[in-house]
Amino acid sequence: MIIRKAYEDDLNSICALSNEIYGDHFKSMPDNFLEPKDDNRDAAYWQCFMNVDDAIVLVAQEKEKIIGAVCAKIVITKGIPFLAEKTRLYIGTIVVTDKHQRRGIASLLMSHVEEFSEKFNATEVLLEVMSFNQDAINFYRALGFDDFSTKLVKKLP
Repeated sequence: MIIRKAYEDDLNSICALSNEIYGDHFKSMPDNFLEPKDDNRDAAYWQCFMNVDDAIVLVAQEKEKIIGAVCAKIVITKGIPFLAEKTRLYIGTIVVTDKHQRRGIASLLMSHVEEFSEKFNATEVLLEVMSFNQDAINFYRALGFDDFSTKLVKKLP
C-alpha cells in the first residue's frame, strides 16, 4: 500500500469513498446530511483541496484501488483581535473504506498530511467530528487530539 498525492483522475474513486462516509452520516443525522447517490456529487468539494499550494488531497492506494483519502488545508488565524495568530492544518475529511478500516491506514494518512503542514510551520491540527461518531472520536484521541470547542445546535419551531 502507498500513500500519495491525489490526481484529478482519482476523483471517481474518492467520491465513492465520500459516499460511504456520508452515507453513515446521513443515517445518523438525516436532517443535516443528504443521502449520497452513486455519483460524483462531492467532486467539487474534493477539488477545492487539489492543485492549490496551501491544501492537499492524499490517497491510500492498494494495488490499483484507492482505499482511503484525506483532504486538508492550511488556515491562518490572523487579524482577528481576540484570537492568537496561529497556523493550523485543518482536516476537511478523512475516510477509509469499511473493508480496510482498523489496519492503520487512517493513521498513515494523518501522518502524511501532517508532514505536508511542516512546510507551512503549522503548530496545530484542527478537525471536526460528529458527536455520533464515537469510533472516530476514539481514533482521534488515540492520535493525541483533545477537545477544542463544542458546537451546539437547537432546532427552531
